[in-house]
Amino acid sequence: KIEDFINWLHLQLGSIYVWGAQGEKNLSDAQIRSMETSEENAVRAITLKRKRQAEGMSVIRAFDCSGLIVCYLLSREHIKADINAAGLYGICAPIERTQLLAGDLVFRHNGVRVHHVGVYVGENMVIHSKGRDVGVVKEHINNNGEAYWNKYGRLSMLQEGDEDMAKVITKSMKGSDIKTLQTALNELGYSCGAADGIAGDKTMRAIQDFAAAHVTAASILPSSVTVNVKVGSRTYTGTAKV
Repeated sequence: KIEDFINWLHLQLGSIYVWGAQGEKNLSDAQIRSMETSEENAVRAITLKRKRQAEGMSVIRAFDCSGLIVCYLLSREHIKADINAAGLYGICAPIERTQLLAGDLVFRHNGVRVHHVGVYVGENMVIHSKGRDVGVVKEHINNNGEAYWNKYGRLSMLQEGDEDMAKVITKSMKGSDIKTLQTALNELGYSCGAADGIAGDKTMRAIQDFAAAHVTAASILPSSVTVNVKVGSRTYTGTAKV
């Protein structure tokens, strides 16, 4: 899901910024003026459209900042209605900047509300519909200063296996998912004994040891801890009760 999201975002680079747009193609000047917040802003958006046309872009899509993300989420039926940048922040699980993974959302908060959003795509890069003069760009996360992005969140609907793994493991729980968990813990060096699909004492101790080894003080919440562990090319994320 994350790979699909990021690949789609790269295809939108160079698109223009228009207030309220969610991927509309080849908007006319009149349409842009009807959507924009002022004539000045409309002229800026139209100027960039002319530039893209001169560069040979035949299909010019338009997005505002939240529209870039909402267009994708609606097209994949991850959400059912429009939502703005503040709304996107509201449906995310808050994370710290140090926890950012490809596909996470980054936000600007002005002290009163969230008013801008982008997508972290890995290697310190962010894709966002930045503004009417530049449209959709990919740039370093610190390109506008380290304080530019100051809130961060993770969309649960884009996490692989989220529906199956979002559960509390208790002693004596059985099933194929427990066996998968035991196998992973054994491979990571936290011995569960035989991966028999039954959460016994060894499995519970291994889970506790794993959490203790990978939780940092910065990630501790009032009643739970968020754990992120990368093994090879795969990252495991979960929440453990404390």
